[in-house]
Amino acid sequence: MATGNLLLVKLSSMTVDVSILVKAIYSSELFIGNYQVNYQISANGRVHVFSELNLVKEQKLADIPRMGMPSEFQFISWFGRGQPENYADRKTSSASGLVPVTP
Repeated sequence: MATGNLLLVKLSSMTVDVSILVKAIYSSELFIGNYQVNYQISANGRVHVFSELNLVKEQKLADIPRMGMPSEFQFISWFGRGQPENYADRKTSSASGLVPVTP
């Protein structure tokens, strides 16, 4: 997993309405660009995590580094293709949308 090669470049926080937004930006030797993770922490204790891998345009990678969240997390959903796992050569096997993952 690429997380072992991430270097924290910038960490910031701000108040948005009644929640706190924490933004972490990472770089890595595995790609040119950055990996950004935003944590929105609501007053009720709910945490929304948004992650984004930003690559320099036309960058050629043999494989996109595996990015994600630890398997210990119990309640996760994401916008994308899935479940099951999808790859570029079989992405039409699953529709895009909000995908809930239940424990």
